[in-house]
Amino acid sequence: MTFEPPRPETINRLTSDTIYGLAMLAGMHLDVFTPFKDGPMTAEQVADSLNVRPDKLRPLLHALAAAGLLEIAGDQFANTPEAQRYLVDGNADSMLGMARQLADYWPELLGTAESIRTGVPQSKIDYSTASEEMLQATYDRLHPLTESLTRRLLETYDFSSFRRLADVGGGSGALAITMSEALPDLKATIIDLPSVIHFSQRYIERAGAGDRIDVLAADVVTGPLSGSFDLAMMRSFTQVLTTDQARQALKNIAQVLEPGGVIYISGDGILDDSLVSPITAIRFGLSAVNRWDEGQASTVKEHSEWLSDAGFEDFFCEALPDGASIITARKPSADS
Repeated sequence: MTFEPPRPETINRLTSDTIYGLAMLAGMHLDVFTPFKDGPMTAEQVADSLNVRPDKLRPLLHALAAAGLLEIAGDQFANTPEAQRYLVDGNADSMLGMARQLADYWPELLGTAESIRTGVPQSKIDYSTASEEMLQATYDRLHPLTESLTRRLLETYDFSSFRRLADVGGGSGALAITMSEALPDLKATIIDLPSVIHFSQRYIERAGAGDRIDVLAADVVTGPLSGSFDLAMMRSFTQVLTTDQARQALKNIAQVLEPGGVIYISGDGILDDSLVSPITAIRFGLSAVNRWDEGQASTVKEHSEWLSDAGFEDFFCEALPDGASIITARKPSADS
């Protein structure tokens, strides 16, 4: 029997995926897909609309077609249905806001080997000591993305019965602002570090939401917290903490959640118990290596244990359409 050595199929695929991903990012930055919203165009026509040279644009259009985001018919190009829905500016489901995030995220991953080799995050983020400029840039980048994700949660879950929301680690307050706009009877409190909470105030004032949203400067890990809530929500919060910190934070949140109150934990950094999916959690884990001293992707099982220790029950986890996961649990009712 002749031995056939393995072919580098996975290596070649990953190389190609990198090329296609960077082509997509370039297309998002240039807003290549929006000119095609009304139908096919030639390279010359779309180049003219973007005020760029056709000979420079054409290789990108070819790459986007190879990636499955454009279609070619003769000398014309057109959006695929997916690009038409998600990459055209102005569409309700537009994901163009991701471009800035990806532009930061992908170069950041180039430091992964050095972060591991030295034990020092090469793109470290410390919200308690970061400069005003760095924090403002971070929240400006994340705010529209969190708004979009919150709208999708509102489409998926019924929050109409809740009256008092704790937006834990709320940062710019995008979640609280979007929730309160959609639910007029909901009052929200953004809970975050003293070094962060004044940014929340800026976004609240900008949204004209001061009558619906309060702020609470507090360290959720060390506590104690104040207030009384029937709903607590957090996005990508437990994943930036150590295991002990996450466990303690959930205990502190349980203390201000009313009996029967519900907690929602969402984010990219929730691994299923296979440890190799979803891809959003794998991506988050690599990002955490470069950003934080201790933060990491955490498993569904770990979240279940933390919530159980904090006294929660009715644990449930499901995948969201964007590839992230959401975990819910309930604080027992007084009569249960």
